[in-house]
Amino acid sequence: MQTITEIHPSLVAIGEALREARERAGFTQTSLADELERKQATISQWEAGKRCPALRDLPQIAAALKIPPWSLAKKIFEKIRNSG
Repeated sequence: MQTITEIHPSLVAIGEALREARERAGFTQTSLADELERKQATISQWEAGKRCPALRDLPQIAAALKIPPWSLAKKIFEKIRNSG
């Protein structure tokens, strides 16, 4: 089992990409959580790399951020590629 200090770099990269996209769209964690009908803690955990949104959730997240799903996926994959 991984501890917080052992979070996989890919999860951190995903969290960074989500945070950057959220901030660029002008959302707070709370406002994005409300838009997605999730808890603010869930958004916080995603961005901290403690949890990862399901792949099937990316279109909904992208729609809330008003960006194409492929653009969000590209940002995530670029972050992962550059984290290694």
